[in-house]
Amino acid sequence: MAKKKGESTSTTLEAHSRAKVELFKEYLATYLNILLHAKHIDHLKFFDLCAGEGVYTDGQKGSPVVIMETIKDHYFSNKKRCLPIDVFLNDPGMSKVEPGKKKIERVEEAVNKLYRPTGVNVHFSSQNYTEILEHAKAHVLTLKSNERAIVFIDPWGYKDIKPEDLNLLMLNHRTEVLLFMPTADMHRFADKSLSDDQFPGGLPLRRLLQSLFGTDAPDSSSSLAFAESLLKQFRNLSGIKFADKFTLERGTNRFFCLYFFTSNILGLEKMIEAKWKMDEQQGRGFKLKPAVPSLFDGFQFNTEYPELLEAEIKNKGSMTNHELKEFGLLNGFLPKHTRELLKQWKDKGILGVEALDDLPVKDFYIPSTDRRVSIKFK
Repeated sequence: MAKKKGESTSTTLEAHSRAKVELFKEYLATYLNILLHAKHIDHLKFFDLCAGEGVYTDGQKGSPVVIMETIKDHYFSNKKRCLPIDVFLNDPGMSKVEPGKKKIERVEEAVNKLYRPTGVNVHFSSQNYTEILEHAKAHVLTLKSNERAIVFIDPWGYKDIKPEDLNLLMLNHRTEVLLFMPTADMHRFADKSLSDDQFPGGLPLRRLLQSLFGTDAPDSSSSLAFAESLLKQFRNLSGIKFADKFTLERGTNRFFCLYFFTSNILGLEKMIEAKWKMDEQQGRGFKLKPAVPSLFDGFQFNTEYPELLEAEIKNKGSMTNHELKEFGLLNGFLPKHTRELLKQWKDKGILGVEALDDLPVKDFYIPSTDRRVSIKFK
């Protein structure tokens, strides 16, 4: 029997999926703490549009269970305080773990076993992706200034993913969106779908790529290059202010991606922090075989970031600490990484720092929102 949309053949949670859920858990825990202490924010709406099985045969927990456990842990670690939260859990598929039962029924059973703080309401549904997406958009588009939303999209495939939907979800600047995409599979068929109108099954991918790239084509030189070219096009969408990705290795040279979209620079910073916590060497993603630990502590600059940062400072003549922080985040690096590069250059005597606020200069103040300094090459 052919697979139906929304169904998966897996009864266990694969390693790359566990990493995806772990990254999401790290981000959500931080996000809940930020909202709890933010002024004028008193309600969160959370949407997991394709929730999966809940708990798998190997005992691994899927996203809906991890979401509810994270909320519970947040509540108790903050002296039994928690914002009012509406959690919408949806999956249209039939269970592979328990044949004859819907996935969402298993999710509901698992979630109902967990402690739920007062004010946290959970809504279960089994709508198809396009239906639940319209439901999520209706909620998101009517968010008030005191409300925020997270939309987690982990669909079966990519056929119904439309850039215009991402724009609409981000339109009010009060929503974070996480989108999982099987970029390795997309990369495999990208060129064929764009060059051959008769390619069986190529129409959905061709529509998606043409909506992102227009008459251009993605970089298909490798799976990772293809995923990066998608990110660049996502960043060009009118409704997207900040975007980043986390790569997930499913097999040798088979990389899937979790894309993240936000309108808030703090949200971007916290996602990048979660990435570096999971990948201490490069902050890029999960690999099946972790890299051999370096003889040196911490990260190593084995990317083009030093060259990019140097070129940006020289091109502009000088940059403020605030500009440097944002530039680092947009390239996937934390303030501490940017500061380390600046320190190396200053120690070589090729970089200068000047106060813009008439206060003594003792550092680069990259994380600071209070100090303003100008940094440039001599």
